[in-house]
Amino acid sequence: MSYDDVASSSENPFPNTLYNKPTTGAGIDVNKGCVIDYKGSAVTPDNYIAILTGGSTSGGNGRVL
Repeated sequence: MSYDDVASSSENPFPNTLYNKPTTGAGIDVNKGCVIDYKGSAVTPDNYIAILTGGSTSGGNGRVL
């Protein structure tokens, strides 16, 4: 799960990336290579509980534990 609001923000000078430091030269894109199953509006308390308990989710790709 990742709300991903920073990477998707119009104020982010590096669209769809999230660096662990303020510059790309010294930082690492922490989203690179990540597969996000639940993103944005699919990140909800109900989905969180459903994922942990093997229940039914809405949005995302439907993966649960």
